[in-house]
Amino acid sequence: MADASTRRSPIRRQVEADHTHVLGAADAVLVLHLSDASAERDAARTLGLIDLSVLPKLGIKGPSAEAWLGEQSAPVPTDIYDVTSFDDGSCLVRLGDDEFFIEQHPAGSRVGGLTSLLSSPVSGVYPVWREDATFVLTGASAGEVLAQTCGVDMDQAVLERLIMTRVAGVSCSILPQMLGELSCYRLWLDPSFAASMWETLTEIVVELGGCAVGAGCVYPELSADS
Repeated sequence: MADASTRRSPIRRQVEADHTHVLGAADAVLVLHLSDASAERDAARTLGLIDLSVLPKLGIKGPSAEAWLGEQSAPVPTDIYDVTSFDDGSCLVRLGDDEFFIEQHPAGSRVGGLTSLLSSPVSGVYPVWREDATFVLTGASAGEVLAQTCGVDMDQAVLERLIMTRVAGVSCSILPQMLGELSCYRLWLDPSFAASMWETLTEIVVELGGCAVGAGCVYPELSADS
């Protein structure tokens, strides 16, 4: 099971080529800023695109998965496709009656902790390897990007409730959410499509006056420039 020391973004070469401020070491590099931090934060309020693929992820399934997560003090969502947050900011998504998905907050340790607990077999609980690419569209114009690439009307979307759909012809999960004061759409997709999806989204974002920005725009607490 991958952890924060071994995960790599599938588009790391594209994103890291211009980085000025990163968090992490070796292959686990989270790009906090691609250019001037203040300028990026301003851009993100209108339209930004962020790569968070390096964040550790974990799937958990099985007939005892819900009970086991509850024993770990997890805020288990009640309904399928609902999303909750751990106390460290990591998100927990209910994908089915007995299937869950977790993405760790960049300053958190939740996935590593749960992975360690599952290193020995637990009856009725099965860890699932997850390598999803994670992209985030930010700002007031983020919905316009999805209007060009997705058939779902995001004006009707509910915050913190997962949408299973297709974006630019690729199967994708979308989570509408607020990150601080920023309206965002978090996209999860198969990493084999990450490079082409990044190129498609970047092209549209730039056409709409936006740009790629770093993770420090949505996680300012990690940035020394905040």
